[in-house]
Amino acid sequence: MPSWALEDLFAREAPPEGPWEILLFLTEDENLRAHREALALFVALLPRRKIYVLESHFILMDLERHARTPAAGGRRHDAFFYVAPSTWSYLYRQSGKASFRGTLVEIGSFVGGTTLALGLGARGAPAPSVATMDPIIPRTFAPLMDRAGLKGIVAAFEGSSSDLAGRWASWSASRGLRSEVALLFVDGSHEYEHVLEDLTLWSPFIPSGGRIVAHDYFHPLQPGVPRAVEAFLAGRPDFSMEKYLADAVVCLRK
Repeated sequence: MPSWALEDLFAREAPPEGPWEILLFLTEDENLRAHREALALFVALLPRRKIYVLESHFILMDLERHARTPAAGGRRHDAFFYVAPSTWSYLYRQSGKASFRGTLVEIGSFVGGTTLALGLGARGAPAPSVATMDPIIPRTFAPLMDRAGLKGIVAAFEGSSSDLAGRWASWSASRGLRSEVALLFVDGSHEYEHVLEDLTLWSPFIPSGGRIVAHDYFHPLQPGVPRAVEAFLAGRPDFSMEKYLADAVVCLRK
């Protein structure tokens, strides 16, 4: 459903009432700009009640409460994200530590749900801390970051992972970000060649003690992810598998 149709729907009718637990949001292609903007708008207009599950493994919840931290200034940060709740919490907790050692880089921001995990976790860092990229950055992305109090903390790049990797030194410096990547969250294209390219291009920026989190490692329909991670590790003895999450793996640079 294109974004204009949702805007028209909610201009005429109040958001549905009731304690929904399951909501189906179906469109033809999640990588269309209209899909992302419509989904983000739908999320923003929904009554904010406990947990919403979209298309089986898509999650929407009160992020601050879920992470067991007080909401800053009484804010609630409701947003849509793909990852399992425990993986979101890992990103949140780890980013608070990693942000003092380097930049947190996200490949594949979608509509900003996991970007919030990184940004909210890194709020105490002394400098801008998060760089995120995606070929499609919807118009709802910046307002979501602003509402979460992350203006100046998150820098977004609309383009491919390879494009940004090629200009990372100058781009990061222009935005006050450190060139060292303390945490890399890989959640872009899940094709084998693309995942391996992401790992190969960004690993030189990761110092000792830095981590890679590769999403959808266990997804039965995404075999390219584990194949790429295993191929990368086979040729990089300086990286090792550190931790298994609900739907991701963590690799540590020794």
